[in-house]
Amino acid sequence: MEWLINNIFSYLDWSVYEVHRMDLWALLGVYASFLMIDGPRYILTKIIMLFHDVAVELGGKLDCEKQEALAYQPRVSIICPGKDEREHITGTIESLLAQDYPDFEIIVIDDGSSDDTWGVLEPYIEHPQVKLFRRQIAGGKSSAANMGLKLADPKSEVIVIVDSDSSYHKNAISEIIAPFKDPKVGGVSGNIRAKNWDENLITRFQAADYLHSVSLGRRFTSWAGTLAICSGAFGAFRKSLVEAVGGWDVGPGEDGDLTIKMRKIGYDIRFAPHATCFTDVPNSWRGWWKQRRRWNRGLIRYKMRKHFDMAIPGSDSYSFTNMLVILDVFFLRIFLNYSFFFYFTTAILFAPAYSPLILSLTFMGYFFSNCLQMAIQLYYSEEPLEDLKILSASLIMYPYRLGQRIIRLISVTEEIFARRSYRDPYVPSRVGEATIHW
Repeated sequence: MEWLINNIFSYLDWSVYEVHRMDLWALLGVYASFLMIDGPRYILTKIIMLFHDVAVELGGKLDCEKQEALAYQPRVSIICPGKDEREHITGTIESLLAQDYPDFEIIVIDDGSSDDTWGVLEPYIEHPQVKLFRRQIAGGKSSAANMGLKLADPKSEVIVIVDSDSSYHKNAISEIIAPFKDPKVGGVSGNIRAKNWDENLITRFQAADYLHSVSLGRRFTSWAGTLAICSGAFGAFRKSLVEAVGGWDVGPGEDGDLTIKMRKIGYDIRFAPHATCFTDVPNSWRGWWKQRRRWNRGLIRYKMRKHFDMAIPGSDSYSFTNMLVILDVFFLRIFLNYSFFFYFTTAILFAPAYSPLILSLTFMGYFFSNCLQMAIQLYYSEEPLEDLKILSASLIMYPYRLGQRIIRLISVTEEIFARRSYRDPYVPSRVGEATIHW
């Protein structure tokens, strides 16, 4: 133990000495990616948003506008597709039935379950707000959602899509519907939080990640007009527009794909920070790995191939904000990620002695970045004590972030060169094979 402590202090002394020897350009080289892209994207943008929101709140207009929006209460159809969810689906239904929203129906699609999902649904057969439908052969979530769309009340103006293993705050539907008072809004994303955040280390990391990327990140992209995802766990769409664009297309990322189709026909996408959905995140490293690989492959599939035309000036769906959506994927998911690993590979090959130092400096940069984001998130938080417990994990999340980059590198590479998403078991193979391979 004494030997280990002595070696750590020796390394720290050497690191301080080497940092003092570095000139300005060497330090800038270490932090190049952070200063050029990560810093402006994750820190500067949120600071600007924070100052704007504080100014608006001090102006006193925010509460008045929100009350007017909450008074808008059209008929709503909630679609809940599920497969093999006997343990969770009744909790989801009860959570939805407890909503304070006055006018909605729940359409539950049992998508070819092999367990007793239909058995636990039977008590709701006579419920006036619940419609139950059972399919013997699974078709996947997109197919089930499209079935729910066809079965929805013709009087419904808004479709809400939910996961069958999630629960919702009692005012979640009221909050997610309110932005539709603006006729320019085509879709609204709910706020997704990790229900099982305190289960173990990986769930705590994901909970902190959700607070950074969803609760805070989508708040900014909505404010900036570049939000391009309404989560499949809790997203809402104007029903007439869903029908106009042909509903949900098949495949992983179908929620983002539908959101992009709304943007391409000229409608805004908003984020409802108080429309809270609680969902279980993967509780194992393997489950997290598989989920994130699927998410990253889907992004390349529908943004960089299927809908890339919205970034091309002169195309029917081009706009400046749509172009920013595509550029964000290109720089963050592709260019910056490949650059990150190229940089460290080069450092290891040509200056192996300095690799730990570079990693340490990078860790310090992201550590202070996370501290600043924590402070901003706590300003917006409705549950500051719980969020502080969750966000404390972000101070040691560098290995998790590094793992995310590795997953992104692998999944992006295999999707670009092998279109791996079309072999994903997320949808039945017969459905995937019949899908257009963009």
